[in-house]
Amino acid sequence: RWTSEAVRIAKDAVPGEHLVAGSLAPLEDCYRPDLSPRDCREEHSEMASALAESGCDLILCETHANVDEAFQAVEVSVQTGLPTWLALTAGPKGDLLSPRAMADAAKKAAELGASAILANCIPATMLFRWIDALADADLGVPFGGYANAGSVEDRVGWKSSAEPGANRYAELARVWVASGATIIGGCCGTGPSHIAAISRLR
Repeated sequence: RWTSEAVRIAKDAVPGEHLVAGSLAPLEDCYRPDLSPRDCREEHSEMASALAESGCDLILCETHANVDEAFQAVEVSVQTGLPTWLALTAGPKGDLLSPRAMADAAKKAAELGASAILANCIPATMLFRWIDALADADLGVPFGGYANAGSVEDRVGWKSSAEPGANRYAELARVWVASGATIIGGCCGTGPSHIAAISRLR
């Protein structure tokens, strides 16, 4: 019930041509990949089915640092018939997945049916390393990223008056786009001003 209501609210809040994604997150702590259950297909399948039945336009398996859990989430999401995107994370310190490990996992996820691959919740000042790795992997599907604002000292986000930080974020995003990223967004510490800034990129 609550999933259906959340999807309804989201769809009512955006123009009709916009897509609404349903999120399929890790079962445990995003930044503790060691806690991921060995077999989590049943739980992810239940949630993926609920998202599909509630009217989501796509399923975003996001903030996964345990690649085995990510693969299971992708497999059951693809089985719903909805487009499935995967967002992998190296965490706020960039130490959970190396760029090479993420690229290797992205390649397999694309083979499993993921229609887009993203790097997410990595500090914006660091994300280019993972974007470059995804670009070099020749995935055969669109790729991109949505970073977090990093530390307060990075002056990228976390504040209510965020225009200078938003512009800084957009300049960093310009580098990702130059590497071939075609899907760009924002994660923790970013807000509407950051999305507005990247939407103006040319």
